[in-house]
Amino acid sequence: MTQEEKAKAYDEAIKRAREKSNDEHITSPFLKSLLEDIFPELKENKDEKIKKTLINLVKSDGTGYYINQIHKDDIFAWLENQGKKVDVIENFDTEFEKQVSHLFASVLNKDYEYTEGFVKWVSNNLLGYAKYEIEKQGRQMRK
Repeated sequence: MTQEEKAKAYDEAIKRAREKSNDEHITSPFLKSLLEDIFPELKENKDEKIKKTLINLVKSDGTGYYINQIHKDDIFAWLENQGKKVDVIENFDTEFEKQVSHLFASVLNKDYEYTEGFVKWVSNNLLGYAKYEIEKQGRQMRK
């Protein structure tokens, strides 16, 4: 088997294992664990496991359509949105605007720990981009 054939076979095996591990009819923790051991890519992160557990708890709650005066559909929608990433907006004219977009997305996505050092680092970088844009506009006006 060539490297390409092996890679293709592995991708197909991952696809089939993912389908099996997500099948609601397969409830065996042993089988799920075995698939995750063979294919580490199938392992869910802790946040995803917590989210699924909470969804299952809300589904199995026998109190009707509301829990603590919140409709179950609203709870499901909120839980489904947890962990989704904010996309960076790229179509800005200036590098400064692009960097601000990256900053907002990284903060919203919690890519960095929000600390005093982080704020100082970001401030210095944004100040540099702002100075560059001002100088660039000044050069264009002089022409």
